[in-house]
Amino acid sequence: MLRRLGQQCWFRLGPEDDAAIRRLMAELAAEHRRPAPGYAGVLRCLLYVLVVRAARPPGPRPAPSPPRTPAGAPEPWPRSSPG
Repeated sequence: MLRRLGQQCWFRLGPEDDAAIRRLMAELAAEHRRPAPGYAGVLRCLLYVLVVRAARPPGPRPAPSPPRTPAGAPEPWPRSSPG
């Protein structure tokens, strides 16, 4: 993913994406400046979020699909109708 990011053209962010990336970068910087227990894991996770978001193509995003039940997980409890 990082190689692909390095090879693609950069584009201008829209106002919402720009604000989101600024907040994420501020969070990364704050976590690095004031390390607390577990800070390395937090930094890794925030960096991962930054890389994944940067790798997304620009433009409108499709609506999210409904959550799926993982393989082997029990089905949700059926709701009974009032009767």
